[in-house]
Amino acid sequence: MFLSHSNRDSRQAIAAKAWLIEQEPGLAEEIYLDVDPHTGIRPGERWKEALNRASTRCEAVICLLSKHWLDSRECLVEFRYTENLHKAILCARLEPVPDANITSEWQRCDLFPNHRPTTEVDIADGGEPVVLDRVGLRQLLDGLHTVGIAAEHFRWPPPDDPDRAPYRGWAPLEEVDAAVFFGRDAQILRGLDVLRGMRSTGVESLFVILGPSGAGKSSFLRAGLLPRLRQDDRQFLPLSIVRPERAVLTANWAWLLPFTPCAAALDCAHRWWGKSRTLATPSMSSGCASGWRRPAKSPATGCWRCPPSSPPPR
Repeated sequence: MFLSHSNRDSRQAIAAKAWLIEQEPGLAEEIYLDVDPHTGIRPGERWKEALNRASTRCEAVICLLSKHWLDSRECLVEFRYTENLHKAILCARLEPVPDANITSEWQRCDLFPNHRPTTEVDIADGGEPVVLDRVGLRQLLDGLHTVGIAAEHFRWPPPDDPDRAPYRGWAPLEEVDAAVFFGRDAQILRGLDVLRGMRSTGVESLFVILGPSGAGKSSFLRAGLLPRLRQDDRQFLPLSIVRPERAVLTANWAWLLPFTPCAAALDCAHRWWGKSRTLATPSMSSGCASGWRRPAKSPATGCWRCPPSSPPPR
């Protein structure tokens, strides 16, 4: 996790990191703060270069918003660079800055005192303790759990299957096995970054998991990507897995087809080959079907044949 902040808000950044680590000690080596003497930026190193070098293991960036942050060219560059890498972004306001800014589409919480219970964090710098909103801190921690990819962010055993064995034999792991799926964090992170980029740009719409038989593609999808996508319910709504098997066009999953742009095309294909099953609603297929003529039936063979003037099916 990277903490993006203005250098004028360093005390609040140190306090936020200290509180998160106090709640979950495992975050001590996971939160990257530039002013931290142990995990921070080395002399002569730039934030952007550090993020680029660690992009394969950076799960999210926390932006501590303030007037100083919004006025900082460096902070805005950091934010845009983070977006270009398609990283998850969590925003925490240190003061009541306007909502209409470049971070407005991202999840946010308030860390400044606002008539709610507060927490004092002593950062041992000789100054007064930093006062932060307790509810906002808890929301920030929950947000980290939402975007976290590590196995420890998932429950084991599953509540509805307390005796489930972690070793599945030849069967692929399922979503409930996310807590015992290890060794693919870098690939999961890369996949999530790509999917977030596909969602935000809308340029590409197909994500392919390719590998030899037995490499673990099914487990990677089911126990790796899908549980993480399902956690990020503000950005993604995963559907159930579809396995048409031998009946690719006529499987019982036809109810999913109206949700896809190919529904009308599939309906046209079925009409072309004389199939009776309807795969799309009439309103979706009528426009497409009007450009196609139903094949004529050959009297000699009883099979459907294409009219000579019609284009071949695609």
